[in-house]
Amino acid sequence: MEYNTVTIACFSGTGGTELAAEYLERQLTEKGVKVQKKNIAKVSPLKIEESDLLLIMSPVYAFRLAELTERWINKLPNGNHRHAAVISVSGGGEVSPNTACRVPAKKYLTRRGYEVVYENMLMMPSNFQTQVEPPLNLALLTVLPHKIETISNDLLEGKKRLTVPKTKDKFITAFGVMEHLGGRLFGKKLYATSDCNQCGLCVKNCPKKNIRMENGRPKFGWRCMWCLKCVYACHRKAILPGIMKSIILKDGYDIKKMNRLALKEPRKKQYTSDSKDVWEGVIEYLNN
Repeated sequence: MEYNTVTIACFSGTGGTELAAEYLERQLTEKGVKVQKKNIAKVSPLKIEESDLLLIMSPVYAFRLAELTERWINKLPNGNHRHAAVISVSGGGEVSPNTACRVPAKKYLTRRGYEVVYENMLMMPSNFQTQVEPPLNLALLTVLPHKIETISNDLLEGKKRLTVPKTKDKFITAFGVMEHLGGRLFGKKLYATSDCNQCGLCVKNCPKKNIRMENGRPKFGWRCMWCLKCVYACHRKAILPGIMKSIILKDGYDIKKMNRLALKEPRKKQYTSDSKDVWEGVIEYLNN
């Protein structure tokens, strides 16, 4: 099928998915497609203009797409059998238990009258607990334009791509909603240190509107979904977790800075690692 118009509806917490969406928007536009890119956290699904293809892009939280993304999809008006695609973004990639991460979103799209014709996974530097070796971390961004080019070519050539998740992963994904509850507890326990300068950036940027200023200090509610945007975007590093402190990267997370470094790195013909068994999934992704 020829797609003359494409809507890219994306949610991005700390910027990885947004970067991928920007690359995809650029490539599709250069190939003559009219693209509208919408931020799921800011635009009502009822205000999305009809297009030939609705393309959902979202990070993976708790072995499924972000809660915000799934709720947004569930509120879409009837798709009238138009095509849809789902691109997930993860630091772990298409490995167990992530093989079923797009299943709920695809079900919701089908219920809303869309025909899901394509799905894929992109890997980005992880913002949660640990990252791969620094050279491989940058390599994930170095190969990103090439991965996006494959996706854009697949879509414009009408290639259908639907994966078959592992059975056990379907059960894990179903119980992923329990981890969403853990995210709410994590968010409630966030606090601002004395380094906070009351700039209000965290309040402005929170996609769930979970933060408000109270007596000049950020106050955190129960709607957190673990995107970590407030933690990593704080210029003074003044927002800290009260529980599960080990999930925060010690050196922070700045996808724009990492991408600038990655742009200086040439793409290799073959990627390797001394710890191949540990990062086997990453190496396979980079070399595919």
